[in-house]
Amino acid sequence: MATTDNLAKVLANFPRGEGPLYQQLVQTIALAVERSDLLPGTRLPPERTLAKALKFSRTPVVQACACLREAGPTESR
Repeated sequence: MATTDNLAKVLANFPRGEGPLYQQLVQTIALAVERSDLLPGTRLPPERTLAKALKFSRTPVVQACACLREAGPTESR
């Protein structure tokens, strides 16, 4: 399982640009998968834990996770 600390390092350069926050998070996590910063089979922390670590409300994290599941780089178990 990816620790919250490891994921925080991967997302350290999280873009704070234009567009909805959840879309920015989707792009950052997808890029981390493409760069192999997050390896196949890596388990992300639960949505609440991730939201707390990123200092976000849970809503954009839930939306980002849903988009990632639909796009294919992540899956729920």
